[in-house]
Amino acid sequence: MFLTISQVVLIVLLILGFLLASPLFAILSLVLIYLFLLLNVRANLSKLLTPSYYLILFLIPLISFQVLVRFSEDIHQSRGYLYLLSTISSLPAIIALHHSFQGNNYLTKVRFKPKTKRLTPYFKSFITPTVILLFFSILINQPVVIFTSMLALSYLIALFLFTYLSIPLNPLSFEQTELKVVAGTTVNTPIKLSLTKPIKLQSIFRVRDKWISLEPNSESIGDNSITINTTLTPPLAGPITPQILFSAKDHRGIVEVNQLLKPLTLQVIPRAKYAETIARTFLSQQGIEVGQSEQGIEFLEKLTLPKGGVDFFDSRLYQPGDKLKDIDWKHTLKLNQLVTREFLDLNKPRAVLLVNLSATSDDEADKLAFQLITTALTLSIEKVPSSLIAYDQQKVICFSNLNDSKETLLTSLSLIKNIETIAPLKRFLDKANPLKIKRNLYLLKQVDSEPTRKMRDLLEFQYQALEKGVKNHPASKVLHDVIKFIQPPAVIFIISSLNHDLEAIQVIAYKLEELKYQVVSPEEMISYFPSIVSNKVLQ
Repeated sequence: MFLTISQVVLIVLLILGFLLASPLFAILSLVLIYLFLLLNVRANLSKLLTPSYYLILFLIPLISFQVLVRFSEDIHQSRGYLYLLSTISSLPAIIALHHSFQGNNYLTKVRFKPKTKRLTPYFKSFITPTVILLFFSILINQPVVIFTSMLALSYLIALFLFTYLSIPLNPLSFEQTELKVVAGTTVNTPIKLSLTKPIKLQSIFRVRDKWISLEPNSESIGDNSITINTTLTPPLAGPITPQILFSAKDHRGIVEVNQLLKPLTLQVIPRAKYAETIARTFLSQQGIEVGQSEQGIEFLEKLTLPKGGVDFFDSRLYQPGDKLKDIDWKHTLKLNQLVTREFLDLNKPRAVLLVNLSATSDDEADKLAFQLITTALTLSIEKVPSSLIAYDQQKVICFSNLNDSKETLLTSLSLIKNIETIAPLKRFLDKANPLKIKRNLYLLKQVDSEPTRKMRDLLEFQYQALEKGVKNHPASKVLHDVIKFIQPPAVIFIISSLNHDLEAIQVIAYKLEELKYQVVSPEEMISYFPSIVSNKVLQ
């Protein structure tokens, strides 16, 4: 334990009070000595040091006055000197109090008000009782307490004014940064903040939006600058200016300052717009101008497929790596450019995009369009033959032939305009799971008893009701055609927000999996092509 000079003087004064003062003040001096030593020895009680010095500040003059009165020969003539000397004895306590303020570098909960500087509640807890004590000491005419209160109040006010003037109203400066980010994607960006005036501050950073996180969110600023790492996942499109709430106090905990920081300007690009731009760029690189091939959409047209093998699909401009045997010499001579023929291999794995064109919000519609385009784009990059089936609440909107996936991509770009927003559906029961129902029926058939028969009848009734309920749904109507014209192996991509078609999709997925189709549910869409989407589509 290391004691400063002011603390040693305080202990000496308290020991003299214990030895020379009246019994009451001697006991008080002994209690203060014990409290003083205890708080300096116990590190976990260090936060109580400042209040204890504040208490000693007012008690030490009273004890000193009792000691001085005992040795004064003419108390009536020297009373003014005694008051003065007693008040001066509080100076070591003021010095100790001043040093203890410097350890208050912790922040309590603060109410944020931009562009404000004010006293902290902690410092108010010292000024308020000092004023009250001064008022009551005047009422009861206690000169020692009056003079001590005036001295303490003068010190506190001077300390406040010095600290208040040393902290600027806007202590941090920054350079505005503009970022472009796709809605729903996560971006990490550092923000460099600089002090406008050299001063030690204990700061805390907060945000109002849940999609923003800061690291670190509290920091002691002693250098000229600090870097805050910001993680952003903006949910909606449009220009956004995130707000960072900065609150700080000086190292003594006297003055609190608040500043509203706007260091970032985000241009949030809709997911669908971003994916559409990439898809159009990809198609233009393939020599296909979007808008020239609207025949990719065949409304309510039944699927007709060649019997097998390799079939000619289309012609396009030559690209490095194309085979010499695939060059279309007739069109090459006519156009005076190398033209390559494309073929559709029907023995390759095939894909079907089953799309629900209904969403319950703009954000959900944006996600749906993004998912549709990126899936079709991925299939185009991988050259997987594909078909597209789209529906809404009432009817099947599109049923395209199984063809080159670039046609499917063209169809997808046309379909995103047909996504509609519907009112959210209220559900009172959990979604039914056909696979779980069938599994439970199989287990119940293994046991022959009256309770299991009743339970089996109940589950069979539930499954029949589920099938009957989704029988006339547009999504169920396309199931027969998928089975008829697209034989396994094939991958069925379900692109849906699972609103009005929840039960229908559950039944369709179950039946397709029974027929050995691979079904990719909406929950699995994100992880199905992780490397392809990140490495190829989004470049």
